[in-house]
Parts: sequence; C-alpha cells; structure tokens
Amino acid sequence: MAAANQASENLRNTGPAGHGVGLSIVAVIATAHDAKLRAMALPDGGLDLRIAFPE
Repeated sequence: MAAANQASENLRNTGPAGHGVGLSIVAVIATAHDAKLRAMALPDGGLDLRIAFPE
C-alpha cells in the first residue's frame, strides 16, 4: 500500500500548468539508469532541471 500511496503522490499536481507527471517520469528514468537529477529554482520562476547519466 505504501508504494501505491507514493505513486499517487508523485502524480499529484499542485501547480497551475500541470507539470507533475512529467517530472515523476524523469525521476523514474534517472533512478533506473543510476543517473543524477538536479533541480534548481530560477530567480524569475521555473526550474532548471539537469540529468546526468553515468558513462
């Protein structure tokens, strides 16, 4: 049950533009490939998202 709760929390969107699901998918892909995912808030709003895959 905990996994189901976590999945639905990942899919929950609290923003006005609806970007919650896409970021959850990116996080799953990064985890599956041992990649590092970094998110930095931008001064004027939004995020700078970077994903680095191991060589």
